[in-house]
Amino acid sequence: MSVAPLPESFSSLIRGLALRAEDSEFLLATNAYLASVFGLSASDLATVVLRFLADLQRGLPAPGTLRPEDGVTPDHPGFLKMLPSHVTRLPDGSERGHCLALDLGGTNFRVVGTHLLGEGRAETVSERYTIPGYAKDGNAQDLFGFIAASIAGFLKLHPEYLPEPGQGPAPLAFTFSFPTQQDGLSSARLTNWTKGFSTQGVIGEDVGALLNTALEALDVPYRVTAIINDTVGTLISFAYSVGPDQGNLVSGVILGTGANAAYMERVELVGKLHDKVDLPTTAVTRADSMVLNIEWGTFGSMPLAPEEANRRAGLAERLLSFRQPATEPDADVPDEPPSTPMALPFTPYDDLLDMGSVHPGRQRFEKCIAGLYLGELALLTLRHLAARGVPGTSHPRVLFGQLTRDLPTSDDVQAFLDAAGRWSGETLARCEELFLRLAMALRGDDKVSRKTLEPAARDLLTELAALLGVRLPSSPENPLDDYLVELLVLGMTASYVSARAARLAAAGIAAIGLQTGLLGSEPLARVVSLARSETSRLLAPLTVAELGALKVAGQPLDPEMLLGTSPTETEIAAGPGGQGQPPEEVAFGLCDAGPPGDAAVEVPAAERLLFGIDGSVFEFYPHFPGRMHRALTDLFGPRVGGRFSLQHAKDGSSVGAALAAN
Repeated sequence: MSVAPLPESFSSLIRGLALRAEDSEFLLATNAYLASVFGLSASDLATVVLRFLADLQRGLPAPGTLRPEDGVTPDHPGFLKMLPSHVTRLPDGSERGHCLALDLGGTNFRVVGTHLLGEGRAETVSERYTIPGYAKDGNAQDLFGFIAASIAGFLKLHPEYLPEPGQGPAPLAFTFSFPTQQDGLSSARLTNWTKGFSTQGVIGEDVGALLNTALEALDVPYRVTAIINDTVGTLISFAYSVGPDQGNLVSGVILGTGANAAYMERVELVGKLHDKVDLPTTAVTRADSMVLNIEWGTFGSMPLAPEEANRRAGLAERLLSFRQPATEPDADVPDEPPSTPMALPFTPYDDLLDMGSVHPGRQRFEKCIAGLYLGELALLTLRHLAARGVPGTSHPRVLFGQLTRDLPTSDDVQAFLDAAGRWSGETLARCEELFLRLAMALRGDDKVSRKTLEPAARDLLTELAALLGVRLPSSPENPLDDYLVELLVLGMTASYVSARAARLAAAGIAAIGLQTGLLGSEPLARVVSLARSETSRLLAPLTVAELGALKVAGQPLDPEMLLGTSPTETEIAAGPGGQGQPPEEVAFGLCDAGPPGDAAVEVPAAERLLFGIDGSVFEFYPHFPGRMHRALTDLFGPRVGGRFSLQHAKDGSSVGAALAAN
């Protein structure tokens, strides 16, 4: 049986389905709304790249040396943290030895025994421990006592990692995936908590010393010799596994529960290092490089000003309450560029999520792209659509139809917000995978049976309805018939939220690539032209002064390079898989195009930029790597975009920590 391939745009998919006219109209209106809120054109993306690059470069000088004309003001710091790791060289794959490594940074804590075999190979044995609530929100003794007890438990299970009697404490590598001020390879002071942690008595303290105290108290025969961030560990491990001949080792990236990146920077450009710390003996000249932990989750973050807090007051009730008329206009949905600069295209749903987070106003970039938040973002969007219908239209249909209209008037918005965080990125990935298979079945693909999709559809619908506050029948008999529109909206919402995350992550990677200088100045000039090619709906453009302050490899740009011809809309739309569709719809196509240009453009190793990426979102989320590649091609074109090699670096942080301590 011959079946037409899935179309690139959702609007084409919807028009190709045999739906009732009112359902088709509702889905097209929903798609248009989601594209307007979550869509990122190539011009929008270029603006994000430039703001990221500017903030990255402003994070390199010594504190106190930046001026207001550099974009740094009390209410808008305007720089990324760019934390020195004190790791000044990368492995080449020949290293050998044994080490015990810890990995703390998300839902679980791991103890990993690592055996480095050389030739880029390593064997590991690990045990995973769920971090209890009392350790995440208790005090320092609670957290580090739990870690020390877990190590003791690991050594009972794997006594081969006990040091020989009389040898003294063995070296311990600690992957600590939170922002720190690194005073040396084995000394790091926590600057602030992220990822839902709020443990008291740790901020400002040396986490290595705290752990050593807990280890001594339990007579655990190990002492911390290296503390690194998980992104730093990922870069080190990636370098060990690929070796020096595959291309230019640029960055280690985490795209999982959290999100962050680290990269190699020349010490001469890191002003905060000069006259402040003594570099390790391996960095004997200012020309040497050091791995910097960007802490890119802070990008776009600003202190929550009183006027912003006032604006958000009542936002949840206005958007999420079923008591509001479904056709009332939504004043909180922006329809024109903001009057003040925004580094990121925040939506009302981003603001709601941030408002309910442990640290409002912080980690705004991470809250747009990390798996911890993607499910909640989608659920906030779906609740709005269920409560109010499609904003900006008078379409009478709402999700779940009569079930929604029959809800009592005392719907509890706060109860919904309290439960929304339970919808994980993993659940969202299930939604999009079901959506893809459902689309194939609806188009007559005999490889996908509608019958086989019903259990997954029933489970997701029941889970979604319960969280939205809709009393769905306990077990819908024909979910693909009775709630087909709801399933399609669920899939589209998942796709838009995740695709925006992939494109924003690619923007950070693009900025790192530009910062290295390996691409030269012409790709940056193209991005500048692209950013100026249209007026953004959501983002204020960079000022002339901000553009003039950008550098490549530490050198100012030639002003003539900033006046080049902008890529035309036709050129943008005709990119890989473009087929003349608007950029927003191209970016959110159903098909995973894979790395654009790889098949058509042969990239020599000397020109290749290698990014080692770890994390469940990159590894498991449908289409995520392909959408990142597509975003890079939208920015740079296929020739330069094809130079970015995004490779999975599985479980890299623990092996990287072992290499740092070895």
